[in-house]
Amino acid sequence: MNIPYTKHDITDADIEAVEKVLRNGPLTNGPQVSAFEDKFSTLVNAKYAAAVSSGTAALHLAVTALGVKPGQTVLVPSLTFAATANVVLYAGGEVEFVDIDPDTLLIDLKLIEQRLKTNPDKYAGVIAVDFAGLPVDIPQLSETCKKYGVWLIEDASHSLGASFAYGEEKLMVGGSKYADAVTFSFHPAKHITSGEGGMVTTPHKHIHERIALLRSHAMSKSKVNTDTEGWRYDIDILGYNYRLSDINAALGLSQLDRLKQNVAQRRTLAEEYRSQLKDSSVLLPPDSPSSEHAYHLFVIQAPRRMELFNYLKQCGIFAQVHYVPLHMQALYKRSAASTPLIHTESYYERCLSIPMFPSLKANEQDHVIKSLTDFLEK
Repeated sequence: MNIPYTKHDITDADIEAVEKVLRNGPLTNGPQVSAFEDKFSTLVNAKYAAAVSSGTAALHLAVTALGVKPGQTVLVPSLTFAATANVVLYAGGEVEFVDIDPDTLLIDLKLIEQRLKTNPDKYAGVIAVDFAGLPVDIPQLSETCKKYGVWLIEDASHSLGASFAYGEEKLMVGGSKYADAVTFSFHPAKHITSGEGGMVTTPHKHIHERIALLRSHAMSKSKVNTDTEGWRYDIDILGYNYRLSDINAALGLSQLDRLKQNVAQRRTLAEEYRSQLKDSSVLLPPDSPSSEHAYHLFVIQAPRRMELFNYLKQCGIFAQVHYVPLHMQALYKRSAASTPLIHTESYYERCLSIPMFPSLKANEQDHVIKSLTDFLEK
């Protein structure tokens, strides 16, 4: 067997949807993008949604639209993909890393309040990451951010299809009225794919309009007389080429049809892992009774991680590590020099992502579990 830690799934319906665009057009600036946005916003119960070219583009546009003044800092977890922090630098801001809560592996909300309380004028905002598919307590974090006058972005690249409870409400990730913006990635490793692509949802009309403008070079016809000069447009701010093509949008639209099924299958696989590994020496990923986990990743923490990684590879199982913490990267070592991230580093020493994708067969999962337990019993 050769079993990867993740695997995308393309069906005949996906191929037909893309082929239809390729044969009939338009390939860009057509109706597929707005249809994708509409379907996505309905699914997650978002007020506004803007499709863009990648998850990184989604984050960059959200940070740019919300604003970072020169010298201002954004609080970010170190346990995340590089894009979460890189976009702050793109926008001219500084990054300050916050440790994780070891019980959730999510950014520590108490530490965020401590930082903001100490020097609120230093900070522009917070980017919280729904690591592995478990949602951050966004309502609580939103209260803290509003208290100190900073914006809040939820990086939900791992949590499409997840939900959380707030009082008697069940809120889908992405439809929350609490974060100023929520960003998604449609990279092939994610719950659905558009090849490459991303989405920004927001409850704020002005943020949505800003992002929609910025994603296409900030070209606008609102201030020109198109009756006499139909070709004219105006550019008064710096924009980007972050449009999503209709080819990508058509694939994303088709994949959305089976999102619920895919997330349900991920949860079934997670239940089997939990059942079979509960008495082993590995630490299983955190869950929450108030959230429905999306299980983008199934991350265990295990002794002798390097040995285990190599043993699984010998068994035809290709695990992965998520992630090398950003404060350990050369680019960010200066930023993190005076910031202790004890729990992030402890997690990194033991973490390993084992196979998790909807098309993982029962015999393949059995092989993963048996290989793990055989190693642990040595």
